[in-house]
Amino acid sequence: MQKLPYRLPAPNDNSNEQVSVFVRKAPYQFGWDWSPRFLTMGIWKPIKMVAHDKLFISDLFIKTIEIADTCAWLSADITIFSQEDLSNATVTVKEGFKQFKIKKGFTTAQLKVKIAQPELWWPNGLGTQKLYDFTAKLFVNGYLVDSVTDRAGIRTIELIQDDDEWGNSFYFRVNGLPVFMKGANYVPQSNFLTEVSEEKYQKILNDVSAVGMNMLRVWGGGVYENEIFYDLCDEKGILVWQDFMFACSMYPGDSAFVNNVKNEVNYQVKRLRNHPSIALWCGNNEINVAWNNWGWQNEFKYSPIDSATIFRSYLHSFEKVIPEMLQQLDPVRPYLPSSPISNWGNHQNFMSGDNHYWGVWHGEESIDSFSVYVPRFMSEYGMQSYPSYASLKSNTTLNPIPLNSDFIKNRQRSYKGNGLLLKYIDDKFGQVLNTEDLCYKSQINQAEAMRIAIESHRKQARFCMGSLYWQLNDVWDGASWSTLEHSGKWKAAHYHLKRLYARDILISETINDTTRVFIQSDNIEGIAGTLFVDVLDFKGRSIGNYQKEVYSGYLVSALAFEMPILTILRNERKEDFFCESGFYLKIKQ
Repeated sequence: MQKLPYRLPAPNDNSNEQVSVFVRKAPYQFGWDWSPRFLTMGIWKPIKMVAHDKLFISDLFIKTIEIADTCAWLSADITIFSQEDLSNATVTVKEGFKQFKIKKGFTTAQLKVKIAQPELWWPNGLGTQKLYDFTAKLFVNGYLVDSVTDRAGIRTIELIQDDDEWGNSFYFRVNGLPVFMKGANYVPQSNFLTEVSEEKYQKILNDVSAVGMNMLRVWGGGVYENEIFYDLCDEKGILVWQDFMFACSMYPGDSAFVNNVKNEVNYQVKRLRNHPSIALWCGNNEINVAWNNWGWQNEFKYSPIDSATIFRSYLHSFEKVIPEMLQQLDPVRPYLPSSPISNWGNHQNFMSGDNHYWGVWHGEESIDSFSVYVPRFMSEYGMQSYPSYASLKSNTTLNPIPLNSDFIKNRQRSYKGNGLLLKYIDDKFGQVLNTEDLCYKSQINQAEAMRIAIESHRKQARFCMGSLYWQLNDVWDGASWSTLEHSGKWKAAHYHLKRLYARDILISETINDTTRVFIQSDNIEGIAGTLFVDVLDFKGRSIGNYQKEVYSGYLVSALAFEMPILTILRNERKEDFFCESGFYLKIKQ
């Protein structure tokens, strides 16, 4: 760091030196807008030493090559380490086998494996999550020398980025089927990672599965998760968008740093690539849009030479080194250099790529803007809320907790402070009276913001093919964009997700005094049924009902009902009635 003639941007590092970019350590621990600064130290994972006699299998990689009607073809790459040349070696995986010569050092043998009548691995909601055990056996001169077993699923995944009628697409195709991704951004579960038990992993993945999610983005400012996380994603059908751990900063480009990154990528990709849940490798979080839009060049007063050097280092790491390694280590999965591809500044940015839409919050736009700004794939968006008042109280002796107390200020890490959150709440639900009121109304406001966003994304399915909100979980009890509290307690928004991420959803809207209801389904067979519309006054009395036979195809948002409000209400005052919650669908069996 001291050798560089300039400082590198690291805006979330709450220190004068901004040292975080020089060490391969979880970025969020240096402080973030939802996390306090806690720099843990020391070795915190188990260590083991493994000894071998001259010859062993060092790696097994299972790839799905082709899926046909009655069989699937897989490729098994078995890497062997030997201290000498050997002429008569054989490897087997299931019914496949290969004879070859082993050279001193590392040798990789590749063989084809046929699976008859395969059961495919599908994302949550689209099918089962069949997992197969694959055992590679190494024989020399007919004797078994070593064997390795790993688990994998049979599935293909593609990221489709093609020119189309709107711009450039961005969607995932699993086993040949386009899939609308419903999920969230996942951050580490604690500031102190050794406190995250297997039970906590089980609970959080159950909470993800229970509301219909099929994808989590492991965000690049956290950590590469423990094996149990990916095992559970495999078992529950939760696809993983896996960032490499770089976020919102520029990084060094010297050979020592880059070589360290190479070792990191090599280790993590080999560790994780057999998991069918891994859907995408992504180089970093927001660095490309940050360099081009956040004004770092002026803020740090870079010379043209320094500016070019910094960005050249970025391109070298994320558009050369990492993708070239992935081409060797995992050629069957897509790679994205940075997320998002498009900034949220203008209309054209929403016509291609993935987008982090922060017009709501950072841009201080109304939460109703979520219905207007819909991209091809929404990989970040959100609204802040506080945890429950009971959770906050467990962290302080203050009783009650004053709204303007230092405690509340400390629990709000965003540079926007509580002022913006209070404004959003006041616009929809009235003035916040005290801290308990803040906790309650902030969660209701967050749930409403997410309703507007997710309904808008699903209403435009096929144009928009993913909705990953920021953020699923929390590291402590503070103000954040999470739908799960640090303890795992569900916020109001997480309960809402059971409807918003359900396979079939009714979406109602009123524009220019006309009410419309849309049906959108993630059912491959489509959906057919009877739409019922009940109009009630605020005493629960019905003044009218309507019904209509409706149908919607897979990922089609179909207009199921349209009628002027005055017709629905039979010319009664609309202020005296409600209708939105009176729409329901009876599905034909």
